[in-house]
Amino acid sequence: MLSSLKRKKKVNILMAEIVNKNLGDAVIADSALYMLSKAIPVYDKGMFCVHRYNLFSEDYEMVARADIIIFSGGGIIKYKSERFYYYIAKIIDVANKHAIPVYFNGVGIEGYDSENENCKMLRSALNCPCVKGISVRDDIDTLKGCYLDSPTSVKCSSVTDSAVFTDKVYKIKQNKASNVIGLGVVRGDIFVDHGESEITPEYQLEMWRGIISKLEGTGYDWQLFTNGAESDYSFAKKIIEHLNLSARKAQLLAPRPVCSRQLVEIISGYKAVIAGRMHANVIAYALAIPSVGLIWNDKLRFWGNKIGYPERFISPCNMTAEAITLALFDSIDRGVSKMDKALCNESIHELRAFVKSYGAPIYKKRARTRAGAQPKIVAVAMGGADMRHSKLNTLKEFPALYKGGTRLYEADLRLTSDGRLICINGERADVFEKLGSAFTGVKEHEIEYKKFKAEKWLGVYPVADIDDLIRTVLPRRGVQLMLDIGRPDRQWAGEICQKLEEAFAHRRNLIKKVIIQVQNEFAADAFTSSPFGWTLSFYTEETETEKLKQTAAFCAENSVGLVAAPERKFSGEFSDIMHKNNLKVYAFHYEKLADIENAVNAGADYVGSYYFSQKGYNSFKL
Repeated sequence: MLSSLKRKKKVNILMAEIVNKNLGDAVIADSALYMLSKAIPVYDKGMFCVHRYNLFSEDYEMVARADIIIFSGGGIIKYKSERFYYYIAKIIDVANKHAIPVYFNGVGIEGYDSENENCKMLRSALNCPCVKGISVRDDIDTLKGCYLDSPTSVKCSSVTDSAVFTDKVYKIKQNKASNVIGLGVVRGDIFVDHGESEITPEYQLEMWRGIISKLEGTGYDWQLFTNGAESDYSFAKKIIEHLNLSARKAQLLAPRPVCSRQLVEIISGYKAVIAGRMHANVIAYALAIPSVGLIWNDKLRFWGNKIGYPERFISPCNMTAEAITLALFDSIDRGVSKMDKALCNESIHELRAFVKSYGAPIYKKRARTRAGAQPKIVAVAMGGADMRHSKLNTLKEFPALYKGGTRLYEADLRLTSDGRLICINGERADVFEKLGSAFTGVKEHEIEYKKFKAEKWLGVYPVADIDDLIRTVLPRRGVQLMLDIGRPDRQWAGEICQKLEEAFAHRRNLIKKVIIQVQNEFAADAFTSSPFGWTLSFYTEETETEKLKQTAAFCAENSVGLVAAPERKFSGEFSDIMHKNNLKVYAFHYEKLADIENAVNAGADYVGSYYFSQKGYNSFKL
């Protein structure tokens, strides 16, 4: 037990993860978080605050305030692509300056070149004194023999890939009744880009044709799928076109997944898998689904050896439809033997050892926010989903944000053509795209309520309406809900106000928890004239001093107590003018710790963010 922590503040653990559209990386991150939850003893859990950190966000103030830093995993020790070397070096540079211990969890090592400048940058970072431990899923010899100054300069260990815990993380099991073979497609040029010049896009098109031909007539169905990358999905569609099967695309090509859970659910529906992406194979293995890997990178070969099925991972020199399907049928016949539990748990043991050794807060001098500042974090559009999607107005993240101390939520409201209030961030083509093809060509004020409620954002995240907000959000203790109604004309402003009055007619006790955000005089007039006594916020993008004074005077005259401004328009002068008129200030949206504090120091009383919770911010602020 970390007894020394009882006398100190909570320990901020920064978990750096890869956020992109290849959702194998998201499965790694979710799995690493699960591992960390197991690594921290139950009686110490209250001493830690874990923050998920986007590796690419460059929020170095957040890095500087961490007590320990953990890289969640993935093939990040590489220098030829994706610039992981740059972001790792920057994070470690900040960590080293502040003496923050760093741990790499289950990472992949992908080559070494002593003459390459990017590789040199990465090597230098890994040898910084702040790096205390590196657990490796594959090529530990290259790490020790090439990257590190000496084999013993950093504690290194060999572990398995974090995603072996997929079944426990998502609590999803294989559909054992399935007769479908999942065909996991990668982008057409991936083999050529990695030195395998013979495996061209054209070769792959014919290879997949051959595989599918051999599957048909065996009693198995098939379906193409991807890990979520757009380039992979585009090539999968090209395969469908190449086979002249476009009319059956919806059946033969799984939807492009937009979150890690959706990817796992797709793979769980298969009898067996052939896949080029490593984590399609790892997820399948975790779910006891046989898989055949197509090797374009040595990490797949390492994985095959790790799990004891090297023959199921096909090298480019042997990458034919016949060899692949023979390996597939053999894997189905033989099944999957799960990895030794001790090897799986070794990852958790190493993580626990790091946390127990270094999990104590480090006190540093930092710039303080202005005296007495206690900003409230607002979840913009009900918060961002899965650290990657924003402006959805879905209730998916609400439980987690509420648990994280967030009590202020903003939702966008618009009126449908049949007079219902729904949560949607404007009625524009880019918004409708997130609802799918059923909304192609729909124009403003043409959206139908039933049609909207039948859809999900990006096919995954539930939509919401005013009744959902009233039923789910407002009853929670301490919650306030800001409803942004956009910029309606006089008629629509009156109708929106009327519909809100109807929605709250039998719930008038909840009105005190609601703030209506208006953007023009029409809307302000409609709500100030209402007998319901609405609390109002006024949104403005004005920056000129005189116009800001006019806005403040308008708000004061119309009993508006809060003024909102977007990040690009907010300033200290804006705050000063509003505060002199006894108005509160709401600035949004901000996703970096330093930016939030700059807004607070400039006078913001409320700060909007998609991804910061209230507790998440409070644990870092001074």
